[in-house]
Amino acid sequence: MDESTDLLSQLLPSADDDDEGPDDLADRLCGDQVRRWRSGERVPVEEYLRRHPEIHGDDAIQFELIFNEFLVRESLGEAPDPSELIARFPRFADRLHRQLGLHQALRGDGTTLNADLIGPDRGADDPPVNVPGYDVLEELGRGAVGIVYRARQHGLGRIVALKVIRQWLFAEQGIATRFRAEAETAARLQHPNIIQVYQVGEHQGLGFLALEYAAGESLQRRLDSGPMAPREAAALVEALAQAVHFAHGNGVVHRDLKPANVVLTGDGVPKLTDFGLAKLMESDGGLTRTGDLLGTPSYMAPEQASGPTGAVGPATDIYALGAILYAMLTTRPPFQGETPLSTLDLVTRHEPLPPGRLQRHTPRDLETICLKCLEKSPDRRYPTALALAEDLRRFLDGRAILARRTSWLGQARKWCRREPVKAGLSAALALAVIAGIVGITVLWRKA
Repeated sequence: MDESTDLLSQLLPSADDDDEGPDDLADRLCGDQVRRWRSGERVPVEEYLRRHPEIHGDDAIQFELIFNEFLVRESLGEAPDPSELIARFPRFADRLHRQLGLHQALRGDGTTLNADLIGPDRGADDPPVNVPGYDVLEELGRGAVGIVYRARQHGLGRIVALKVIRQWLFAEQGIATRFRAEAETAARLQHPNIIQVYQVGEHQGLGFLALEYAAGESLQRRLDSGPMAPREAAALVEALAQAVHFAHGNGVVHRDLKPANVVLTGDGVPKLTDFGLAKLMESDGGLTRTGDLLGTPSYMAPEQASGPTGAVGPATDIYALGAILYAMLTTRPPFQGETPLSTLDLVTRHEPLPPGRLQRHTPRDLETICLKCLEKSPDRRYPTALALAEDLRRFLDGRAILARRTSWLGQARKWCRREPVKAGLSAALALAVIAGIVGITVLWRKA
């Protein structure tokens, strides 16, 4: 046994302590694994297996540790190679293929599934859809989790958007539960700026939603052609804010507001869609584990990017509305790093560049409204989505808005809170300079 192994033996949790149940042991070991990797100790799963022979017969705990290593390395900015993980643990090859495919599907950053991970039976060649009561007319689009079709409903002859979850994904209990949660959440919301849910169902192991069909394009696609006129952007976000306020009043936080989740109808009416990440404010329902990051990094609020899931609330959606307004004015989100992890760092540690710096014709009042939504502290944003909508209406009507720009003193305070070490060093340097000037002045006067 080499010195590094001896050191690990001293540091890792001892098998002698393990009088808890399997779930407690898994949580304790995975927690220890996360802490050590984040502190720079690259402790492999094999070392945990060596130190805890009692888990050799427990596939569930072993798999937790294996997949947890992949997740923590990914969170540290690495790009762990799935094939390397599978080569180390060939006994879990099939399960790793499946789990890594699911993970990639649910990351929320728009990445499509890797066919090498999910296997030949789980790729783009999905079987023909046969949902009772509907005639499928054409495919509208597909994502990692589901496929959307244009379909005609029998009897009513109504054209709908039929959202069908991929069959192999629906077989996973957690995915099916999240899909049903999306359906039940969205079905509660009846508003002219929210895509309506007509039916929720399951057929032959397939989950589906029949949704209002809104012919048009996504806001994201509209922004590909350039920024929107300030008044057009303000009016659109006002409508979205009214819809979000309605959702909040019904106990629902969307948590993933972004241009891709806004559909513009043929006559320009914006409609919110995809409540797949929505959270019922009165209960999480146990769908997410502590530490899960759900959402899209460029449109995440700081508390969503760095805090526990309990910190997410209505203010999170208000931030995202501000980020959408920012993108409409500039064609880019307020923060966009080279990787999801670098984007999250920008979201939590930096202030956005004012939209007027990127589009110089941005009205000052509209910029002020946008930046108020993007405040790091939820308490400094608009108190409700309705308050945001009302301030946008004041701007559109040519009246004085309620939002006020942050003064230079306020900006300095925010910088000190974000960078306490730099602020302390700057203050110490300033005091040293002042003391030096005072000392020189005293000596000069004595001379």
